[in-house]
Amino acid sequence: MMSDEDLQMEVQAAIKLQQELHLADIDIRVADGTVTLTGTVNSFVLKTAAEKAAENVVGIKTVITKIDVMPDGFKVMTDNNLKAEILNVFKSHWDIPDDKIEVTVKDGLITLEGKIKWHYQKEAATEVISSLIGVKSVNNNITVERKVT
Repeated sequence: MMSDEDLQMEVQAAIKLQQELHLADIDIRVADGTVTLTGTVNSFVLKTAAEKAAENVVGIKTVITKIDVMPDGFKVMTDNNLKAEILNVFKSHWDIPDDKIEVTVKDGLITLEGKIKWHYQKEAATEVISSLIGVKSVNNNITVERKVT
């Protein structure tokens, strides 16, 4: 069994492999096999990448993510503007049934709800909005309802 120090070095190495991530932006602590990630990144995609990199290290039991998403620059996205942008993105993707998905935005936290026919549509909805400026997290509560005949 690896020590917490060894696990911390493994997590650091895994995160370093993610080209867009910088260790200076993320603090890594390991205690009893539980990793806690803190810091600030500029997109939800980077937050998710750091979390997945840590989860993939053999010997890690749990990953606690306390990484904040703070977009770079001066662009401030209001919740209403972000919701409008998400809806526009959905409309431009053939694989997302935008008329079946409800979007709620609260302080950059996105909640998706609705009923669709295919799982790939649910995954696509999260994927296409994850990199938008202002998105801090995505809670995808969309349900897949396939009728079996």
